[in-house]
Amino acid sequence: MLQYPGAEAIIDIMGIRNNEKVLILSDKNVSAEAVTIVEKTFSDNGISASINWDLPLEFCDEMPDGFGPIVQEFDVIILAASQSWYHTNIRKKAKYEWEKRVAECYGLVKEGLFDGGLVADYKQVIRKGEELSAILKGEELIRIVSEKGTDFTCSIMDVGFETGQYQTPGSGGNLPGGEAFIMPLPGSVNGRIVIDVSMDLYGSLYEDVLDIDMESGKVTNVFGSKSSILQKIIQKDHRVTHIAEIAFGTNSWSKLGRSILEDEKKLGTAHVGFGNDTYMGGKNNGPHYDGIFLSPRVILGKGKEFILS
Repeated sequence: MLQYPGAEAIIDIMGIRNNEKVLILSDKNVSAEAVTIVEKTFSDNGISASINWDLPLEFCDEMPDGFGPIVQEFDVIILAASQSWYHTNIRKKAKYEWEKRVAECYGLVKEGLFDGGLVADYKQVIRKGEELSAILKGEELIRIVSEKGTDFTCSIMDVGFETGQYQTPGSGGNLPGGEAFIMPLPGSVNGRIVIDVSMDLYGSLYEDVLDIDMESGKVTNVFGSKSSILQKIIQKDHRVTHIAEIAFGTNSWSKLGRSILEDEKKLGTAHVGFGNDTYMGGKNNGPHYDGIFLSPRVILGKGKEFILS
């Protein structure tokens, strides 16, 4: 029996070969135990892996000084920090300009290396992504509701899904993978989302839900006992008010309560992405924060409804 099946799975997900070099980028606030387990698992499988703990703790759009030459020396880059670097130039340059394989598992914890989303049957994850994408591609306007009070509409500009497999040069995504996503037509999102699972900046929100009102594709109000955290971020960087993405988890192996990434991949959840949309071809730069909620019901244009399960 494998000691850490999730760490072993990363080797397969990324298609890492013994003659390749892997760089794990992290910071001082992450679970050092989890990151070290991944590095040791690689080494035990004959793979050359190095950890760099020097990513900044504060978000920055640009690649930190000195990281470019370091990243270019490696074949595979794993972003395993305490916050997401997916929407920054360090990921964009590594993936698109230098054609590295790049994956992110920010907030990784030891428990996620035993079971959960990383050890999914990705053929089934891909099949669910294909199924949801096919349904959504035929729609112009959808409405999303939940038992806790989420109720908003959006017009669809583009649809896609995440395979969770990153084995070719210039490929990449999240670890674990598994979501079908919508890029909403700019200015089209209207209504309220009730975040009742978790959100970047917050962590778990099961007991303190966050209500976010949206109008013409922008956040207009935030309510809840912890609303001041997001309000301060918005005051500091107004780009965060932009509704960048709406997505649905397609990975039934994922387990809730471990990390934001694993929460948002869980089949039966949905999330709204606020801020940066350049990864989907948009023009809004800056940070990106995901808010996740349970049991979404999707009402299609002709009143047909489906529940994600």
